Amino acid sequence: MPGGLSKPFDTASEIIDFFARNFLTHQPQIIETTPRQPQWLAFVRPYPYQTMELHTTLYTADGRTFTKQISETPGSYTYNQIDTSFGACWQEFCEEKGLIPIAYDVFGTSQKAQISGGVTTLIDKPNHPIGQRYLLRKDRMDDQCFGFVNGMGGFDTLMMQGKTILKPEGDVETFTNSEVEKELTNNYTSYWETSTGYIDSERMAAQYQDFIKSRDRWVYRDGQWHRIIVDEYKVEHAARELNAYTFKYHLAERNEQRFYERAELPEPQIIPGEFFPERR
Repeated sequence: MPGGLSKPFDTASEIIDFFARNFLTHQPQIIETTPRQPQWLAFVRPYPYQTMELHTTLYTADGRTFTKQISETPGSYTYNQIDTSFGACWQEFCEEKGLIPIAYDVFGTSQKAQISGGVTTLIDKPNHPIGQRYLLRKDRMDDQCFGFVNGMGGFDTLMMQGKTILKPEGDVETFTNSEVEKELTNNYTSYWETSTGYIDSERMAAQYQDFIKSRDRWVYRDGQWHRIIVDEYKVEHAARELNAYTFKYHLAERNEQRFYERAELPEPQIIPGEFFPERR
């Protein structure tokens, strides 16, 4: 598993239990997210586990908690990916009940079959996979969401909070006729240079590094995923310091469309004295 496990395993049973305990992600166990940010968690149900269900618990501003199941038991030896965004898990419920959410957890409950003396016993394994916590925050103006296939085969999302600069590039082909030069083609292509913003933990730095080395990356814009190609990156990391990485990318499918659908014009509002001061 490229970039995956931090230690070797001596037995197949240890590997099986590792997959049952952990989601396939390098992200910190407690992260901030916004109500609109996509979130996905991947997990594997190994063969000895007879059941494996995912649940979520909501925490509200008034101290109440609510728990519900979000995934049925998948088949054995299966890779599973679950939408764990706030929109999928709790948004409709909070709007209906008038709740103010502050965080929510996603965790599993499992049962493992143990055979002893020809008798099969089911052993409860609470918190398998071990929980992931999402702390909710408001959207920020500079937020940019990126998704990527991580080193464990799951799909992760990251919110870049640093500055993004548009740096278009392109070759112009011209011809000259009677000393007058004209353009034939203009290969204008948008490139963006993006900063991660300050990275305040080694665990978070590991996930950003996992994003940089991935071969499958997307940017999330206006509710759609667009595949991107990272052309350059600058990763300088000093331990126990605030770090920030930068990278330059362009869309894999070139798109320079800039048309915006028009809407009905509102009635003009004139504020007396603001644009037409009274004459003296």
